[in-house]
Formats: sequence, C-alpha cells, structure tokens
Amino acid sequence: MSETFTSAQHGISCLHAEIVIEELCRNDVRTFFVSPGARCIPLVLALEQRSDVAVHLVNDERSAAFAAQGFGRSGTPACLISTSGTAVQNYLPGVTEAFFSRVPLILLTADRPYELLHGRANQTIWQKDTFRDVCCMSIDVPAPESRLYPEALLADIDQLVAASRDQSLPVHLNVAYRKPFTPSEPHTLDESESSVLRSWRESGVPFTSYLGTEPALLRGVDQRVFDIVAEAQSPLIVCGPLGSQADKEAVTRLAAALACPVVADINSDLRFSDAQEQVFGLYNAYLRRLESEGVFPDLVVLCGDRIVSEEVRIYLTAAQATVVAAAPYAGRQDLIENESIRTHFRVPASAVETLAQTKRAVADSILLGRFRECEKEAREKIPAFVAGDGAMSEAAALMAVFDSLQDGMALYLSASLLFREADFFVAPRKMDLITSCNRGATGIDGVLSSAVGFSMGHERPTVVCIGEQALLHDLNALGLLRRSTQPLFVFLVKNGGGAIFDFFDLGRTNKSMKNVQEADFESLVRGFGLAHFAPSSGQELQRDFKSAMESGTSSIFELNVDGAFSVRCVKTAASLLL
Repeated sequence: MSETFTSAQHGISCLHAEIVIEELCRNDVRTFFVSPGARCIPLVLALEQRSDVAVHLVNDERSAAFAAQGFGRSGTPACLISTSGTAVQNYLPGVTEAFFSRVPLILLTADRPYELLHGRANQTIWQKDTFRDVCCMSIDVPAPESRLYPEALLADIDQLVAASRDQSLPVHLNVAYRKPFTPSEPHTLDESESSVLRSWRESGVPFTSYLGTEPALLRGVDQRVFDIVAEAQSPLIVCGPLGSQADKEAVTRLAAALACPVVADINSDLRFSDAQEQVFGLYNAYLRRLESEGVFPDLVVLCGDRIVSEEVRIYLTAAQATVVAAAPYAGRQDLIENESIRTHFRVPASAVETLAQTKRAVADSILLGRFRECEKEAREKIPAFVAGDGAMSEAAALMAVFDSLQDGMALYLSASLLFREADFFVAPRKMDLITSCNRGATGIDGVLSSAVGFSMGHERPTVVCIGEQALLHDLNALGLLRRSTQPLFVFLVKNGGGAIFDFFDLGRTNKSMKNVQEADFESLVRGFGLAHFAPSSGQELQRDFKSAMESGTSSIFELNVDGAFSVRCVKTAASLLL
C-alpha cells in the first residue's frame, strides 16, 4: 500500500483485502487454508504479496475446515478462506467439531454484495448466519464502496481474533466484495481514512492489542474446596484432555500433593508423560473389582475436558464421593457418554495449581495401593486377552502400533470403536507422545483431514488410526497427505463396516446398520501417489511401519481384523479382573 493508500494495481476490494490480511498477520494468524473461487480473489491476491504466511490450498472446503481445526489444536488458530455460496456451508461439520472441542479458528468467507442477495444471482446464498450456533462471534462486513471505515474494520478483526483465542472457539468474518477483482482503476481513500491507515501501518502492531481478559470463571478457590481437599482420605483424580503442557504439569503436582491415583483418559497425554508413578490407564479392566470390594474415593477431582470411559462413570456413581470439577471453560460438562455425574463444586482449570499447594499429611491411601496392584495384574493379562485365538483384533493391532511409536511423534485416533479400544487396552508408558481425537461432536467425518492439520500445527510426524467408514468419509484428505509438511502414517483398520453396532442387541436389524465396504483401498491410495502396505500380523505391521518411518513418506497400512472379536474384547474386558 502506498503512502496515500492508493491501490496502483487493484481497486477498493483488493485494498480492503490487503488490510484484512495484514491485520490478521499482526494478530499472529499466519496459517491459511484456502479453498479458492472468484469471490475470494482479493484475499488470495493479498496473501500472494506476503512471504511471512503459510498458505495451504485445499479445494474441498469440508476437508479444509477439519484440517484447520486440527491445526488449531496446537493452540494457534488457523484461518479458513472460501469463496461464496455452498462452499461456505461445506465448512459447517469441521467448524462444529472445533466448537465442541473448544478449538480456536478464524473463518474468513467472501460473500456477494447485498444487491445480489434477492435476485437469484449465481452462487449467492445467505451466509452471515451460517455458523451462528457454532461461533462465539460473527461479524458481517458489507462490500466496500468509496470508504473502508478502517477504525471499525481493524477493531473488529482484533476483537474477533481475541475472542477466538480467549474462548478457544471459532469466529466468523463474512466480507462481501464487488467486481472487479483483477487489475482495475486505482482507488484513493480520502485524507481522513488515509491518515488512520498511515498511523496504523507505521505502528507495525494491531490496531487494538488485547492483553488478556478475565476468564468466565472466577480465579479464586473457595475455602470450602481447600478444606475438602485437605481432609480427603482417599482422593482420586480423573483426567480428560488438557489444554496445555502447563495444565499437565499442574495435574501431576496435584497428584503428588494428594498422593492419589490419576485415571488418565487416552486423550489426556498423561499416559505418556514422565510422571508415571501415579498415572493409571488400564482402569477399565478393574474398576468393577474395586467396586465389588467397596474400595472407593471420598473425593474426585475432574480435570480437563470430557472423558470416554463408561466404566469410570459407573464407578464414580457408586462411590458417591464429593466431586470437584476443575473446568477448562464455563458451562456444564457433567456427562460421560449419555449419563451424568453429580458435580458438587466447579473451579477454573487454573485452580489446579492452587489446589496443588494444599497442606496435608502425604501417605499412600488404600485406594492408591489397590490401583497399583490391579494395574500390574492388568498389564500381565491384557496382551494374551486381546490376542485371542490368533486372529488380529483391533486391540492387538493398536498395541502393535503403540509398541512401534517413537519419541517426538503424535497420534490421532478416530472416534467410535478404535478410540474406546485405545482407552481400554493401551497402558501408560514414558515417552514424548501427544494425542488427539475429534471428540467434540464425536463424528467420524473429517478425521484424516483433522490429523493432517494437527500434524502441521504441532510439527510432528503423526500416526492416524482410522476405520474404513471414516476414511471413506474423508477420501479427499488423501490428497493432503502428499502435501503435508510432516509425514503421516495411517493405519486403516477394516472391521467389516461398522462393528461398533455389535454392541447393541438389534436382532436382524443389526444387518441394516452394517455397511460392508468393497472399495479397493490399495488402488485408491496408490492413485493419490501414496505408499500402501497390507500387513497380516503384528510382526509384519511393525516391520512395515519401521520401513515407512525410515523413508519419512506418508503411508497407508491396511489391516483386516475380526470385528466381532474386537467387540467381544471390549465387552468382556471390564470383567477381566473380576
């Protein structure tokens, strides 16, 4: 932009777009997933002028939205850019997942000007309210004509990005543009707007810098909670997904202060931390035994987001302990699957650090001792249990994958049966591994795209465990694998097209729920230029995985498993130690 803010090559639409992109960059939004079309040409041209941004071209908007929300799980929001029309609506599943997973995300959608909205103009729909239920803030910007109103435009962008970061939620900026988008007569702003933009440009910082806001929950911890924690004889920490490394360290310190066991959900990352002495992962196999023995906690501290284990919910219900939820955000989170847990006190997640300073006599409780004994026994029995009669089960395949993982990697698990099996059968281990899963809306769509974004955001080679139904929901993501900045190793677990429905006694209806796939996955995978392996045993899986990791190229491992046996494993595992 020139000193007088005249666009020498483009008209006011492109000048407007340059300012929008510049302000996003000043707010440290520098990763863009772009699904191009004519209406977003001004934004694409603005990005092309910059060397300080990462632009990922994803023609499939649905895939792009999931990739962007996967990237946002690193804590840094990415920006989605689309053209107008139904392209915008294709973002909805991925944005919904981001909303329910509390992932920051910036939506920047190009729209048609108002004079086209009611005349059945091509590629014109009502866009501004598309995400009203899954965004914490939405701003609709009309097409610029002769003025830009920079004070409002820049301030709105700043508050949108701040809201997304502060609340860890998606936000939406819908911007209309008129033709022409390509080189045209230059447009010069009047002196008052030029003066505002000159001052802003010279500052090199956002128009309005947000230095932090008070969280929705009070920072303090009520004295009653301190007293309850200090007086507990058999406390227990139940840990779901945590927001940051600092949160994980705070939970570890709280566990040490309370000398209590930590039930670590597979998605909490605590199963793969250095502090393993009090972290337990095979609890699904022995909580029924502890219940039968009458070994219960008198205090439960719920940390992080929602967990998956129904066995934990049953155990906590039977315990009737005082429950303190250290919540990462405002609002209820008292459901595990479809049943509720009575929460007596809610404190902000930041209070965990304060509670860790509780003064109490530290002594191993009966509860901690029994957890240690049962976890040791479960470690000894589970390998033979999941091996069954020799047929490869999903659990056996997962264990083979985990045994092959290396420090510095990431893992993305598909929702549904695979996620539950990992929660049931993967024991804690000391390693540098981060995990994630689309457990916000718990859908099976967009899993692979999300994993690609997650890998990029964390800059780690990533393993993906996914079923055939989920992969078919997201085939276009195979194209992203070749362009990913990190290699992805995708374990495609084929169990017959929906084995999870074997959990339900549906009689003959069960057949109607199955969708056996006859797709030639090897041809599909190779058609995208990716390596394909088809190991038939755990040993072959580990051999092929090692080969792929050494080559550093994204690869697909197609695994055929016994779906019925896989379901029986999960169904009976809870009684393994009874």
